[in-house]
Parts: sequence; structure tokens; C-alpha cells
Amino acid sequence: MIEFMQSVLALIVTISILVTVHEFGHFYVAKKCGVHVERFSVGFGKVLFRLQGKPPNLDEAYATDGARTVSNEPLAGTEYCIAMIPLGGYVKMLDERDTFVADDLLGFAFNRKPLWQRTLIVAAGPLANFILAFFVYWILFVAGVGGVAPILDEPLPGSAAERAGLKAGFEILSVDDKATVTWSEVNLGLFDRLGDTGAIKVIVRPEPGLSNVQTLSLPIARFLAGEDEPRPAAALGLRLMQPVIAPILGEVSAGSPADLGGLKAGDQVVMVDGVAMDAWSDFVSLVQARAGQRVSLRVKRGQSDLYLEVTPAAVVTSDGTIGR
Repeated sequence: MIEFMQSVLALIVTISILVTVHEFGHFYVAKKCGVHVERFSVGFGKVLFRLQGKPPNLDEAYATDGARTVSNEPLAGTEYCIAMIPLGGYVKMLDERDTFVADDLLGFAFNRKPLWQRTLIVAAGPLANFILAFFVYWILFVAGVGGVAPILDEPLPGSAAERAGLKAGFEILSVDDKATVTWSEVNLGLFDRLGDTGAIKVIVRPEPGLSNVQTLSLPIARFLAGEDEPRPAAALGLRLMQPVIAPILGEVSAGSPADLGGLKAGDQVVMVDGVAMDAWSDFVSLVQARAGQRVSLRVKRGQSDLYLEVTPAAVVTSDGTIGR
């Protein structure tokens, strides 16, 4: 529910910005062309906020020669409004087609302006949005787009990635000739091939920063066709390189297999069944593979080495039964 409300709020803010910039384009050029703007409104419906601007300087009016009718009241200043429904906006200009305009104020009317000025006023809104888009993309270009670089860890044993020759440290530059700057873009490229038969073309750089590249092929046959929750990268054996996190326990839940086996928060797992544990991911992978099986642990607690035995609980997931 919170995420939905955040999305709605983001949509409202985005539309409000686009509308404000669009209408400001009309407003700014209209003022520069000497057109009186009666109202500048962001949103429709009931007015929530109103600010009255200063009246225009009548000395700057372009009164017609031989004016027949003199205005009884001076022009009011522009009314700036924020209305209840933030799905649009408008700029209301003085116009004979909408209301009576005294002859000495015709110089402020939109319809009395030459065609080229009216064209500029109408085109200024879309042009303002174009300038905004250019500015936003320029900011993104300068700041860059965040994402995880597609640098691989060792592929899963026996996987298509391993058979193709992919190794830890390889950086994926493109998938099927589509550039992949981030890991998300790699996944998008793989998703495009769901259900296909053939080969996925992958261009990789053996080491980040090097100029030489390699082109590899990952053969597929009806790639993950019919899968409800396809995970193409995992299916091919591709694994993103993760930062090395030491296998140190942060918390041990009461009554859990770890607690029953004597493990405590702060323990560092050194070995599992004689296999050295250099990273947390190694420990997790081994535990998941030993569901319901007793494993021998060597842990470091302070300055002491302890030898413990733990039996990971068997947990059924969508990927099968794993130890936890």
C-alpha cells in the first residue's frame, strides 16, 4: 500500500512539473509579446492557492489608433493559481473572442497580435517541455546512471556459461549486440530470448579495463519456455560477482539449528566439513546443499577455535529443498 501511494505521489509530482513548465512556456512568451495573461493555473477545479500579481503598466499598452472605447477599469494583475486536480493546467490570456476588450487595451489582446507572435506563444509550451527533457537527460549524462557492473563470478559447474568459457572476472559488454552497462541490462537482454532456440551472443572483456574482447555463444533450446518465474541468468549459470563478506554470524535465532548446535553471534565460520570458508556466500551455498545432514564446523570465537556440529533444517522452496 505504501509503495502504491508513493507511485501515485510520484506520478502527481511528475505531471505537475511537466504542466508547470509547459504553461510557463506559454506564459513567458506571451508576456514578452505584450499579451496580458489573466490567469496562470496549475491544475483544474477548485482553487487551493491563489496569488494576485501586479497589474500591467498601461504605458506599455499598444492602443489602437483612433480608439473608440476607453476602459473603465484598469487591467488586473495576473492571477497565479494551484487547483485541486493536478492533471493539467492553463494560461488564460486577454482575448476579444472570450470577452469585451476596450479599444485602448486591444494592444494587450492575444488575437490582435501578428501571426508570428501568436505562433510563438502557442509553440512555447511544447518547446519548454523539450528544453526540460534536454536538461534532464544532460544531468543524467553528466551524473551517470547507477547500476551494478556486469562482472561475473565463477559460473555454476556444468552450466552453459562454464561450457562457453566464461570465467570469474569477465565483464559482459553486450548481449546479442545490445550494450550492457549494468547487470540489469544483461538480464533484460536474456529475457528477450525467452522461448527461443539457437544461441545467445555474448561479448565479454576478460578483465575490466583491457582493450581485448571475446565473443562467446550460449546455446539455448526453447529457453525457459513455460516457466512461471524464469531466471535466465541463473539458468545459464551466470553469477554476478559479489563483494567478499566474511562468514561471521550477525544474529542467531533462539531454537534455530545454529542455536541448537552451539553457534553464537560473532562466531566466524572457518571450515565446514574440512572445506575452508573464505566468504559468506561459500558458507550459504554449502549449508543449502546439506539439508537435513549433520555438518562439522570449525568456528573462531574470540581467540578460541571451536569444533561444533550442526544439522541444517530442510526447507522447501520454489527451487526445491534447501538447508537453512
